[in-house]
Amino acid sequence: MATYDAVVAGAGPAGSTAARLLAERGASVLLLDKHRFPRDKPCGGGVTLRAAAVQDIDLLPVVERTIYGARFSLRLGDSFDRTYAKPLTYMTQRCRLDEHLAEKAAAAGADFHQGESLRSVQADGLAVEQTPPSARPEALEGPSGVMKLPLPNPPNPTAITIRTSHGTYSARVLIGADGANGVTARAANLRPRFEEAVALEGNLPFAPDIPEDWREDVGIDLGGLAGG
Repeated sequence: MATYDAVVAGAGPAGSTAARLLAERGASVLLLDKHRFPRDKPCGGGVTLRAAAVQDIDLLPVVERTIYGARFSLRLGDSFDRTYAKPLTYMTQRCRLDEHLAEKAAAAGADFHQGESLRSVQADGLAVEQTPPSARPEALEGPSGVMKLPLPNPPNPTAITIRTSHGTYSARVLIGADGANGVTARAANLRPRFEEAVALEGNLPFAPDIPEDWREDVGIDLGGLAGG
């Protein structure tokens, strides 16, 4: 059974970033995702400048368009817009962004296992609970605003057993980045405190008559569809 300092479940932006930062600091890391990359995710595809700075890596290879303005409308009617001299956000596709971040984690030394789904988690001698922000460990400010938290020291340094569709691993730390409905959330009994909804995403090319300056804006319409 292979042993790691940390196993990260889910290779979205949060999971891949956590895996990369740990690997860069010398930890042995296993990054798992049930899908093979590239894969799509329902998402607007916007990366704010603050989020890009936290990544502390070059995202330009996956940036499709830089946004300088926003247009807000009500039921596709009355609208107002704002334009800025500096970029507001970068637009990308999650299939490209997530693959890029996972590749960076692997390049830093993390073992990236694609198409391997988490099945169960067993923690020996550990109590898992959801703590309020005021009770969480003090965070330290790291490079580029990255927040670092001290690793826990369980009684057994390899106290967590992770079973997947491909094998069994042990680790000091399991990072659950597999979503609100993921296996780690269920294992820790972290029930989502929100109503579930369906998200739909579509990608359409610009019509030839769309002015070029409009292509640097993001449009947000409120109330155009029931529940939207």
